[in-house]
Amino acid sequence: MLQEITLIVLIGGLAATIYQLQQVVKGQRLHSFNMLLDIWGKNEEREARRYVIKEYSPKSKLSNGDRQKVETVLAVFNRIGFAVSKKLVPKKRCYGTLWIFRKALLGQA
Repeated sequence: MLQEITLIVLIGGLAATIYQLQQVVKGQRLHSFNMLLDIWGKNEEREARRYVIKEYSPKSKLSNGDRQKVETVLAVFNRIGFAVSKKLVPKKRCYGTLWIFRKALLGQA
């Protein structure tokens, strides 16, 4: 009888621990995604993305300011790619947008 009660308590504790771990992972993913949205939405990054989509040509020479814009976009994408590779943000939410900028950077837009 005592062993059965101990087993029930042990299983309950294990279930509670698994649930808590799932909540921690969910919270970490949400925090990571919100952090990326914050980075993605800053004025400097928006201006850089606008430049890459509308004005950038891989065949043209870049001024220092334009080079900085391209490097800013690439740095943000590196952060997003790292978060995706670590499974902190879902692939499906990021890859469509990243593909648009990849095409623009390669001159295929």
